[in-house]
Amino acid sequence: MANYATMKKDDLIALAKEQGIDADSTMTKAEIIAAIEGESAKREEIAESPSENVEEPAVDPAVELLKAQNELLQKQMEELQRQLLALQRPQVIQVAADTERVHFLWQAEVADYNLVTFGPGGMYGSITGKTGTFSVPKNELSRILDDKNRRFLANRWLIVLDGLDDDERVSLGVDYKEGEIIGRNAFMHLVDMPKEEICEVYEKLCPSHKEMVGQRFYDAWQNGSQSVTRDKVIALRNITRDQGLDIKAFQQIVQEMNAADEEE
Repeated sequence: MANYATMKKDDLIALAKEQGIDADSTMTKAEIIAAIEGESAKREEIAESPSENVEEPAVDPAVELLKAQNELLQKQMEELQRQLLALQRPQVIQVAADTERVHFLWQAEVADYNLVTFGPGGMYGSITGKTGTFSVPKNELSRILDDKNRRFLANRWLIVLDGLDDDERVSLGVDYKEGEIIGRNAFMHLVDMPKEEICEVYEKLCPSHKEMVGQRFYDAWQNGSQSVTRDKVIALRNITRDQGLDIKAFQQIVQEMNAADEEE
């Protein structure tokens, strides 16, 4: 049966009139379709009648055209459904592995507004202040190994976190010994550590990082930090003396503490 519901009303009226049905625009689509289907049913009954005297109705070209259009529409709908199902299936996307990178930690006793850039034109990033991180593709590592950054590496202001094997670390002089450098969390909370803890950390540090600790304590003392206590400063000063290092920050703090006590 033709899909009359998809036809326009005017086309339905024309089809009805071709079948001898009295239809006009005052009728609803449903009424016209009912009339057409009723007429089609009558014709089918006549066709099925055993009477030899009843001739089969001639094939209506318009009905056949509508039938062909309906079948084509049905096929298009099925194809559209297949396409929608294909879109809903999960797709497996293979992502190429990222370039191997070397990760660095910048950690230095500089002014909070100090700006340092890495790579030509700062192409690998810039850091403002005392600490921060950045990374460089390993195959481009030589682009940041200028004289300035080599000094930073030697002074342990610039620390290689990962991305190099043992031999590469040795060749760059960044094969750190246990306890030689300050971890980032400790770096940010040096002054607040208890005396025993800071002394344990301080004793193992390389000379450059001991200088950082001294500067951090002196700045905190100047800013009135209550964490800079006499016993803590004297303990750090004694470790410095025992190791024969020329780090004057702790002795300077002790002298200023003595002068403040005398004024009181």
